[in-house]
Amino acid sequence: MTGTLTGDKSVSAVFDTTKIRRFVPDFRPVVPFAEGIRWTVAWFDADPARQQVDAAMDAAWDRLVAAYEEGLASAVARVAAGGLKSRPVSRESGQDRSPRLDFTAIGRL
Repeated sequence: MTGTLTGDKSVSAVFDTTKIRRFVPDFRPVVPFAEGIRWTVAWFDADPARQQVDAAMDAAWDRLVAAYEEGLASAVARVAAGGLKSRPVSRESGQDRSPRLDFTAIGRL
């Protein structure tokens, strides 16, 4: 294989399975990385439809990443400025009154 793969995918990785083993204690990875990659590449190669870029989905992912990066930058700036305060709590109920994320908006990305 050849290509211009860069960034965090350009080097081998060792995956920590601690989290999955917490929920599935008997989990043990049995497929070596090199073999799994060969299977994955073969799966994509077997069907030309799997090799097409979905422009609408690609654009949606770009918007999602941009929104994440904007939110992260904003949070970092707020922390640096000492602007993060404790969450508002109702005196009557003692429940958290902080704003909730509207995940229905993800469908509009």
